[in-house]
Parts: sequence; structure tokens; C-alpha cells
Amino acid sequence: RGLDMSAEDTWNKLHEKERQLSEKEWDLYQRIEKLDFKKMEVMDQLLNDSHWLNDLNFLFEGSRYQSQMMDDRLEFQHQVRIMEYSLDEELEKLRKEHKSIEMKLDSIHQEKRRLVTEEIT
Repeated sequence: RGLDMSAEDTWNKLHEKERQLSEKEWDLYQRIEKLDFKKMEVMDQLLNDSHWLNDLNFLFEGSRYQSQMMDDRLEFQHQVRIMEYSLDEELEKLRKEHKSIEMKLDSIHQEKRRLVTEEIT
């Protein structure tokens, strides 16, 4: 015995919504992975630059440029923290959106199970 018409309509609507959400979920997943990787690349590069600045600072030790070098290094570190924070914020936003879609998909799966169970009993 198949699903009755209204149950079949409901099933089809749920299935279509599930398909759309799954595509969106996959897209978000890929964006999160890409951004996470980009953040790692950027932070690695900035760490290298930071080491370079430290080495440079060492070369200027005792010279009249030392305080300028220190200021530049502190400004650089400050900008790195700002960049890291904004990347983390963006990642967090994407992860929340991803979680929300996962929860919607879960409720669709529950609704589909409920429909099938009702038809069987």
C-alpha cells in the first residue's frame, strides 16, 4: 500500500526542501573548509613575516631606529590580531549557518519518518 495523496504531496514537498537544504549545506561546508584553509595559509605567512620583523628588530638593536622598529612590529602584531579575529568571526558565522541547516535537515528526516510510520500503522 502506497502513501495516500496528501501524504505523498507532503513527502514530495519535504523531499524538495531536503534537496535544497542539502545543496546549501554542502555549499556552506565547502566555504568553511576553504576559509579555514585560507586562514591557516594567512596565519602561517604572517608568522613568517613576524619572525622576519623580529630578526630585523635585532639588527637595529641599539640604533636610533630601534624604537621605530618596535612601534612597527607592535602595529604589525596588532593588525595580525585584527585579521585573525575577523577571519574567526566569519568562520563562526558560517558554522552557525551550517548548524542551522543541519538542524532543519534533521527535522525534515524526522517528519519523513513520521509520515512513513503513519502509513504503515
